[in-house]
Amino acid sequence: MYILNFEEVLFVFLSKEKPKQVIVWAGVGHGVKSPLFFVPTGVKVNGDKYRELRKKVLPWARRTYGWRNGQWQKQWVFQQDGAPSHRAEETRDLVRDIFPECIKVDISPKQNNGEWPPNSPNLCVEDFSLWSILENEACSKPHQSIETLKKSLVKAWNAIPQEVIDRAVDDFPKHLKKCIGAQGGHFENK
Repeated sequence: MYILNFEEVLFVFLSKEKPKQVIVWAGVGHGVKSPLFFVPTGVKVNGDKYRELRKKVLPWARRTYGWRNGQWQKQWVFQQDGAPSHRAEETRDLVRDIFPECIKVDISPKQNNGEWPPNSPNLCVEDFSLWSILENEACSKPHQSIETLKKSLVKAWNAIPQEVIDRAVDDFPKHLKKCIGAQGGHFENK
């Protein structure tokens, strides 16, 4: 089984002018690394924009995991955190319709009725290992534009060896156990 995790992160480039940011999504799994998917500059990611991005990701997922006769050829799970844009009803419907299996996010944080912990500790593979590598490589010096930042991010992302990603994916069950031990709370320092 493959676990595909998509996660967003904001990178800020430093210059003498007002800092700017870029939002990027990436997917990883054992033996799998997606290209980076960028959100257009200045766009706030609400449910509509999130669903629009998912539709861009779908062709890549179908090529990677095989899609024939309306069926996925490899078993895999789509994982996302509990960001508001992920919890929108239309988003949940889209994810249920287009992805084979999905870890359900909390629909209501007060009820804790999803499969994802309500406090959303750093369970995403990117969060606990890959974003820091990417940020260290791509953002170690100031960028003068969003375009140079994006190029630097793509170069750094492409340079991360698949073995590093596979080790991070292999560590995912350990993080789940730590989360269970912390009863869904944060566990980084435990």
